[in-house]
Amino acid sequence: PLVIWLTIAAWTSDVLDGTLARTSRRVRRTWVGEQDLIFDMVIGAALLIYLATAGFVNVWLAGAYLGFSLLGFWRFGLTPALGKLFQAPAYAWFIFVSLREVPQVGVWLVAWIVIAVIATWPRFPRQTIPGFLSEAGKTWQRRDKDRDETGISSRSP
Repeated sequence: PLVIWLTIAAWTSDVLDGTLARTSRRVRRTWVGEQDLIFDMVIGAALLIYLATAGFVNVWLAGAYLGFSLLGFWRFGLTPALGKLFQAPAYAWFIFVSLREVPQVGVWLVAWIVIAVIATWPRFPRQTIPGFLSEAGKTWQRRDKDRDETGISSRSP
């Protein structure tokens, strides 16, 4: 239960920080703002490590996931789309384990997500989802361009 509440606190501080930054009249970039994706990924990786050390995920599987993810970042760069894709399995498994092991507290994770989506609803379908899809497309196109520059056609069978 403690890890669930800490995760909810981390998610809440992330949403509030982003909301405050977007509503501020003074536009400025801070180091913390520039590192937002890294902070989000660290939380996702920490949850995966917690799940592995607590016995909810096989340690070797978690290590392989982290290793393959690092290879992907090395190959394609740390793009927002890849960063979000990296976090998704850890968060999904954490939610699943929370609902299975301590449903009376795990349900608060789901409630938090529903409330966050409702609270950000105008922005969520208009910016968040299209932004993710656009960034994923750019990452994929960059992959195709890199392949074409090496002489390996990405369109060959």
